[in-house]
Amino acid sequence: MRDAIIALSEGIELDEISPDMVVSKSLRLTDGITASSGGRFETDVIALYQFKTGEGTIAYDTSGISPAANLTLSGDVDWLGSWGLSFTNGKAQASTANSKKIHDLITATGEFSIEAWVTPNNVTQEGPARIVTYSAGDDARNFTLGQTQYNYDFMLRTDASSSNGEPALSTPDADEVLQATLQHVVMTYNATNGRSIYVNGQLIDVVDEDIAPLANWDDSFALILGREASNQHVWQGDIRLLAIYNRVLAPEQVQQNYEVGVGEKFFLLFSISHLIDLPNTYVMFEVSQFDNYSYLFSNAAIVNIDGTPVSTGFEVKGIRIGINGKESPQGQSYVNLDLSISAGQAIAEPFSISSLGTIIALEKGASQDEFFLSFEQLGEHSNVVLPGVFVTPAEVPASTQSAQIGMRNFAEINHSMSVLTGVAQQSSKVFDTYELVKRQLPSIENIETFISAQQMGITQLAIAYCDTAIEDNTIRSNWFPDVDFTAEPAVVLSAAQRGNLLNPLINQLMPLSLSNQPNQSDVYAELDSLVTGLSVCSGTCNAERTRTIAKSSCAAVLASAVMLVQ
Repeated sequence: MRDAIIALSEGIELDEISPDMVVSKSLRLTDGITASSGGRFETDVIALYQFKTGEGTIAYDTSGISPAANLTLSGDVDWLGSWGLSFTNGKAQASTANSKKIHDLITATGEFSIEAWVTPNNVTQEGPARIVTYSAGDDARNFTLGQTQYNYDFMLRTDASSSNGEPALSTPDADEVLQATLQHVVMTYNATNGRSIYVNGQLIDVVDEDIAPLANWDDSFALILGREASNQHVWQGDIRLLAIYNRVLAPEQVQQNYEVGVGEKFFLLFSISHLIDLPNTYVMFEVSQFDNYSYLFSNAAIVNIDGTPVSTGFEVKGIRIGINGKESPQGQSYVNLDLSISAGQAIAEPFSISSLGTIIALEKGASQDEFFLSFEQLGEHSNVVLPGVFVTPAEVPASTQSAQIGMRNFAEINHSMSVLTGVAQQSSKVFDTYELVKRQLPSIENIETFISAQQMGITQLAIAYCDTAIEDNTIRSNWFPDVDFTAEPAVVLSAAQRGNLLNPLINQLMPLSLSNQPNQSDVYAELDSLVTGLSVCSGTCNAERTRTIAKSSCAAVLASAVMLVQ
């Protein structure tokens, strides 16, 4: 066994730094100096979540304001190694009793601010998807910070709004303010100026047209992150920090908190004393674990901790970041660095050499990954780095061939669904859904440009059409004369009776017998499998579920290639 272990060990290739490289001393992340997280403005904070625990099912409110509105995690929620929570299909919810302090303290002042560091997973989320909400369900809330595609939404219950906090104040569509990257978002309100939205320290140019005092907020609502109290309107992304204040943050205070940043940060001091003959001289980076997969390097500077100025000038060129004995294959933002440090230059305070930042992939974890810097030139030492040889690919003969099939664009999709279902395009639910997803639908007929996000928009529109059709008594009775929608699915959609639903549905939505469309018997088999699964309930399925199954079956066909491909 010992021989086998030795053989296995000897087979592992070690990454050894080449002796030709000009390198700094090596460091682990935990060897760095912890950067103070102070400097934040937190006066009048009433709930604060920094998500430092890293494990368990409780995210603690560390504001010091009693009672602590601790959040209980449920569903698909993961801790981030860089402090934070990652939401896929879960939520973090405080009890209604402890959430009451938010009601009491905000209504006492009549103003508040919500501050969050967030990273949306994508820019296709609708709903609005709930990032932070103080509410009781889909249609009742005190406030909500949400996402609709590229927009942040601020829903607030005032004397001029509905009980659902509408109309929402949203960032402008054309500006595409929300991006799938780490962003600092602050929303403020008072009865004089109304609602305001800041992103990355900047006030967004959007005016609140419905300024009014707060309504009589409901103190039985709960503070929730990641989705609604009903478990609908799921938001996907990371929340790195959340703070709630019972006062309006001033613009300079918003900017101050943005500049401080978020998460655990370290100053890594890579020693270069042996290369420039100046004791206790370092290249310093501000480094943090960006997420569970990467590190963020930024604010590169040279510093001498003895306060000694540069005695002999030197050149600094081509810095590369290494990890675990090799240069990182990505994230080398400093390779074009080329500057001269003059004799007499004061470096007692960090002397900035680059304002760039970069991401380096995590390999073994924060406690084991070891970093170093390599230089193309540092003082008298140099290492010539040859650029990679570009191999010109063989020429491929030009081709004018393209797909022989196309797809309907946004207007054609809307018109086709209307004709197939008999539902007018101006019907309320259909019209609102179309306006919401129109930009997400295909804009050209080239099927080679089709992406999954477009299918999501098509599905949403199909659901709106099918829901309207099945809820219309005339359309429903014309489509399904032999289906009793007052009966439970176990009866009316049994294997023997199921054809009364599926055959008319297929005939309605697949009216043409084309040779190149899906086979109707195959479609029937897929729908039969769908209905079989939907008809099974943990208890007794009521008659309302029969309509739900009919809508689902309708949307499955209407949103498919049967309608889309032409």
